[in-house]
Amino acid sequence: MHELSLSAGMLDIALEAAKAHGHALRALNIKVGALSSASAEALDFCMKMLLDERSMGDVEVRIREAPARARCECGYEGEIKNLFEGCPRCGGFQRDILDGQDVTLDTIEVANDKD
Repeated sequence: MHELSLSAGMLDIALEAAKAHGHALRALNIKVGALSSASAEALDFCMKMLLDERSMGDVEVRIREAPARARCECGYEGEIKNLFEGCPRCGGFQRDILDGQDVTLDTIEVANDKD
């Protein structure tokens, strides 16, 4: 389950960033690309498990699934559902993937001085 190692890495990065600024972590905003091969549900489960283990169950986890985008050799550029369907314009498979292959820790939210 690579979602566990992804979760642990993102959590460590978020905690380090929050600590560097002297704030407590409040929320994680994660983007899961449609072609990333990571399960958003498994990622959510693993992240919440790790937060509970660290007694940080109050930290909110928000996961957003992001579509994949590609540019075909025919010039079409747009969303694709998977790698096994041809270009909607020409039916070809010669394309560059522009987005949707990554799992990204987009942003973190920290407690402000009034929290």
